[in-house]
Amino acid sequence: MSPRSVVMIGATERPGSVGAAVTRNVLAGGFQGQIHLVNRKGGTIAGRTAFRKVSDLPEPADLAVIMTPAATIPGLIVALGEAGTRAAVVISAGPGNGPDAASVNAQWRQRLLRAAQPYLLRIIGPNCIGYAAPRLGLNASFGPTRFKAGRIAAVAQSGAVLAGLAGLMAGPILSAQTGMGEPILILTLVVIVIGGIGSVRGAFLAALMVGLIDTLGRALLPTLLRAALPPAAANAAGPAIASMLIYIVMALVLAMRPQGLFPVRHG
Repeated sequence: MSPRSVVMIGATERPGSVGAAVTRNVLAGGFQGQIHLVNRKGGTIAGRTAFRKVSDLPEPADLAVIMTPAATIPGLIVALGEAGTRAAVVISAGPGNGPDAASVNAQWRQRLLRAAQPYLLRIIGPNCIGYAAPRLGLNASFGPTRFKAGRIAAVAQSGAVLAGLAGLMAGPILSAQTGMGEPILILTLVVIVIGGIGSVRGAFLAALMVGLIDTLGRALLPTLLRAALPPAAANAAGPAIASMLIYIVMALVLAMRPQGLFPVRHG
């Protein structure tokens, strides 16, 4: 997880797109390694050459960040594996939509795994907020633009949890999150503490608080909403509302931030 080169597949400058946000964060983060951009239209992005295909790259990247439509990703995993890349962050969500979204996305994820296995290529994601390693100046995510380097690392299945925790603790952040319409198991209750900077208790309490909101919201809200909405609409709206509640709670925590609950030592 300490790449010396990164390729951004689906890099773009299109306003409001996830690809533009992630590309902007990577280019502005101060990463000292090689950064390659891939866009099927070619041209230039932020003054850098954009290659049309993975096979056009001058050298294989240590880490690939994928932000293209779901249908393109199995083929991209194969192309990356053949080129020699051994790790990929898949930010794109699955192709599923509606009542069958969970099964469609599960089958698609299996396609990604089958594509990666012959090359021993490791995948973070899909449908994740991204990956950040502040000590390397690498922020390959569409989360907060600035991370402070520290000795606390977080792994979560909820990108909303990581976005909230980013303001409470320093360190590499990595998220793997399932689709909005699928059941979510919060793994943020397990906070990996490598050193002493920051508050273990504060990080754990923050993870517990937002984890409970996320889990209960995704489990209960769709059931409650079915009284007023069709089942498909209720299933889609429940997780979205749960995520919104997490952002609201974390914003309140960051605004108040009592030192007794979230003490942080710097140095």
